[in-house]
Amino acid sequence: MEKVSVIIPVYNSEKYLKSCIESIRKQTYTDLEIILVDDGSTDKSGKICDEYMKMDTRIVAIHQENQGVSTARNNGLKAATGKYVRFIDSDDYIGADNIKNMVSAIIENGSDLAVQNLTFSYKNRRSDKLYLKSKSPCVGIDEYLEEMIWGFGITQTNALYSSSCNKMYRLDLIKNKNIIFNKNMLFNEDSMFNIEYLSMAEKICITSDSYYYRKDVSHSITSKYYNPIVYTKIYNKIYKSLIVLFKSRNSYEKNKDKFYDFYCRVIKLDCRNICDNREIKLRQKIKYLMKLRDSILISTKINDKAKNNILVYLIEKKSYLSIIIIFKILKIRIILNKYRNILIHV
Repeated sequence: MEKVSVIIPVYNSEKYLKSCIESIRKQTYTDLEIILVDDGSTDKSGKICDEYMKMDTRIVAIHQENQGVSTARNNGLKAATGKYVRFIDSDDYIGADNIKNMVSAIIENGSDLAVQNLTFSYKNRRSDKLYLKSKSPCVGIDEYLEEMIWGFGITQTNALYSSSCNKMYRLDLIKNKNIIFNKNMLFNEDSMFNIEYLSMAEKICITSDSYYYRKDVSHSITSKYYNPIVYTKIYNKIYKSLIVLFKSRNSYEKNKDKFYDFYCRVIKLDCRNICDNREIKLRQKIKYLMKLRDSILISTKINDKAKNNILVYLIEKKSYLSIIIIFKILKIRIILNKYRNILIHV
């Protein structure tokens, strides 16, 4: 058996932490190193980590001052000694054969990365499953990159490709290139980690298992501290890094249209988040849209074809009020359609 290091960043997750750890302890694949990194929790999470370390010799508990999930994962990587590594969030869980199936897939296919589907588990017991596009159990890097840009960034399928939790990595590749999570990114630090890792990967295997996200828990700092300009700058960084990755693999030219779609999705979501935010006054909305125009993504004109998009065109023409009116109309239409459907069923 090849040892697998499972890294779990922990912060104030006493409600779900035990079920998360138990789902790993009960894996049918037993050669595990479970690294719990307590990120300065103020609840009982740190104590739970210590209790489990005494209970199971495979468990290591690390305590640090509150520095964020990226630093917690990075410290976990420093301590890891396995051949493969997995990242699992402390409020999520996996099925009993999950790790066994991922290790088997990597070994059988000689892969550098294993990826699995995602299931979003809700408090009301409803669940949504997201499937990877490819039906093949093993794909080359070029095919995976084409699929990734199709679902990356803003669409619902984003987490399949950006998340680090539904993947298994080779630890030697990570350490040889000193790949770490960027502690300065408020969100999407996983995306940059994966982009850097994929610059070295050649073969990717896909398993039918799912990683389970609990959706009654906030996984993203963006819901609390959303700033449209910060958000745009982070996606600029991701967008440009993806272009560098695709060009290094000679895959950029044939995927230009997918980059165009990605570009426009970013702009659309930015505009929507600015215009639909009731807490932002009209004058501030216009200022945000002005800053959006001056952002790296717009000013460098990374994708000239995107200028054909109406929102990009209006931003470049400084028609900020027109953009606000468009989203106001769209919102009214959504409300009217909602009431129309209600009246139909009355």
